[in-house]
Amino acid sequence: MIRCSCKVQRMSAAEVQLMSAAEVQLMSAAEVQLMSAAEVQLMSAAEVQLMSAAESQLMLAAEAQLMSAAEVQLMSAAEVQLMSSTEVQRMLAVTSEKRTCLHHVCVSCCVVSWIVRTGLLHRAEWGYK
Repeated sequence: MIRCSCKVQRMSAAEVQLMSAAEVQLMSAAEVQLMSAAEVQLMSAAEVQLMSAAESQLMLAAEAQLMSAAEVQLMSAAEVQLMSSTEVQRMLAVTSEKRTCLHHVCVSCCVVSWIVRTGLLHRAEWGYK
């Protein structure tokens, strides 16, 4: 588990590199933080980390609110799963504070992968036909 540390400085979206499955640690629902669009890097289907069924059950839609069209980074059609537009919730930036731990970046990757894997984005919402 990646531990928070005062020595770990916040990385901007431009600085954050995609993490491999080995680098992404398991997290409980209590540890999951909401991410802002600025923290999310572009990810291809191969780069997105998938979560096991047990892990995805730890997260509820209320804990990982979905992104609005303006906040979403470009995703390929292969990454986007079907979902009714009425089920899509808007993800809001939950903090303007600078994050001080790489742990939050790791969480961001997990949240995106959970959204993709569990089919919580609607192809039509993002203009895919």
